Amino acid sequence: MTSTSMLRRQLRPALVLTLTLCVITGVAYPAVVTGLAQLLFPRQANGSLVTVNGRVVGSALLAQPFTHPVYFHPRPSAAGYDAAGSAGSNLGPTSAKLDSAVRARIDAVVATDRGARGRIPSDMVTASGSGLDPDIAPADAWLQVARV
Repeated sequence: MTSTSMLRRQLRPALVLTLTLCVITGVAYPAVVTGLAQLLFPRQANGSLVTVNGRVVGSALLAQPFTHPVYFHPRPSAAGYDAAGSAGSNLGPTSAKLDSAVRARIDAVVATDRGARGRIPSDMVTASGSGLDPDIAPADAWLQVARV
């Protein structure tokens, strides 16, 4: 047997297996999972969209920049509440820029929620890892209750 025929004999099954696995894992499996998600959990599969008067205004999974006093204010966002730029600030605990940003946020909380100085939860003035965390801690909510 020549080396060329031996190479062909080994190469053909390898290529067939590679293409078969690409179709299974790259097309069939994602199609099945997407179809099941759309069938069983359509709201979540489509991004948990929030609609008001038939108009999409956001997602329940992403924080929104509420600043009006009648709303609970979300955690600060390092991404500016823009999902395309989702990321933390990467500023370390010794960063002067982080320190000044946190001090400015503390001053804003004290101005907005009277009597807050000295008992401000840290996650109320620091951004989440994604910068888009929609949830606030119970301590944040209790601090804002009087304003809301």
